[in-house]
Amino acid sequence: MLKSNCIAMACVIIFASTSAMANGPVLDTNLSIFEDLIGKQWEGHFEDADESMTLYMNWEPIIDGAAVQMSGSSSSSDMTRRNIYYFDRAKNLVTFLAMTSNGYVGTGTVSLQDSVLIFLGQQVWPDGSVHDTESQWEFLSDGNVRVIAGHKILYTPVDSK
Repeated sequence: MLKSNCIAMACVIIFASTSAMANGPVLDTNLSIFEDLIGKQWEGHFEDADESMTLYMNWEPIIDGAAVQMSGSSSSSDMTRRNIYYFDRAKNLVTFLAMTSNGYVGTGTVSLQDSVLIFLGQQVWPDGSVHDTESQWEFLSDGNVRVIAGHKILYTPVDSK
């Protein structure tokens, strides 16, 4: 009897862990503000400038859902960027670390107000100067995202994983 109970329990554990892996990591509920961005390849184009480049970004949960990573690049340069978003329990805020391959480093916080993500922080440029940053990411009814941070960039999802 004990042996059959142990076998049954092992089957339940294996089934549960296999099901969890098949569905991907469970995202920390504090990071749910990024759910609409995750699992899609995004292409962005400037709305208010004569920039011909295309911006690319991809969002994915990492570290078993404890953080979210945004990987970005552009069609006109070899610069890449990585942003890591996580919930800072000491501050009770979603925070980020943003780095680019050409030497820019940013830190800050993210909050959701209505259907807009608000990113506030500071960026250290390669020359060591520090600049305050703010951007607003508006989730539009058509599924696109408009980023306002100096310029306006419209991001469109191009495929799903």
